[in-house]
Amino acid sequence: MKTLIAMLTFFLEIIFTYDNVKDSLDKNPKETLRLFIPVFIMVAISFVSGQLPSFISHTCIVYFLYQMVFAIVIVRLMMFNMAGKSFSILHVQFVYLIIPILAYKVMGVNAE
Repeated sequence: MKTLIAMLTFFLEIIFTYDNVKDSLDKNPKETLRLFIPVFIMVAISFVSGQLPSFISHTCIVYFLYQMVFAIVIVRLMMFNMAGKSFSILHVQFVYLIIPILAYKVMGVNAE
């Protein structure tokens, strides 16, 4: 049942996202996809970290961590749009999301 709900949520997320960016995709698809790459990276990291025990036992902390990194990406995207600053695909803040994965998979640190 959880898998069905997850698949339905993922499908709806794709539909709603496409509905919001279809005008941008029609106008300039390369630039739109370039600006979406940080989001794709965060989703890929979250799929990997979703298998960690810390994701289950410390959900609030993990959620706050992802929201913090996502907010930084959004601020940089807004600065790109409003002030004409450069927008990098890779952000230093992705390290915050990778640290728990490396700690568990490479160094063997457990959630307790």
